[in-house]
Amino acid sequence: MLDGHVVAVVQRGVVTIVGEYHAHVDAGLRATLLPPPEPTLNAGIDKSYTDFLLGGRYVAPINESWRLVFSGDLSAGDTEGTWSLAGYGVYRNGPHRFYAGYRHLEAEIEARGSERVDMSFSGPVVGYGFAF
Repeated sequence: MLDGHVVAVVQRGVVTIVGEYHAHVDAGLRATLLPPPEPTLNAGIDKSYTDFLLGGRYVAPINESWRLVFSGDLSAGDTEGTWSLAGYGVYRNGPHRFYAGYRHLEAEIEARGSERVDMSFSGPVVGYGFAF
């Protein structure tokens, strides 16, 4: 998944985010049902989605080097809708930024025709950034 955004407004630690979100989903499922004659079901998605994204971020400085960042966003367009929430600790050392935190993302997409797939991703996040 890839998302890009443009910061629109910055005021007292609050950042408004406007941009686009792009995801490519390539997933498959094969299920064998019991009892015999054991029919096999196959399903899958191989498709790209692009959405308009609107979100916000709050940055809470702890000291010169450390920040807490909380963010959330909503998007819609090719998908039936996505949303995410995240919390990070950020260590800044000169132009370098080191991130560690947690993110939750949910998306509802149309696979084929009237088939819909709900996806949910949660877990730790580690990252690096460079300011110039």
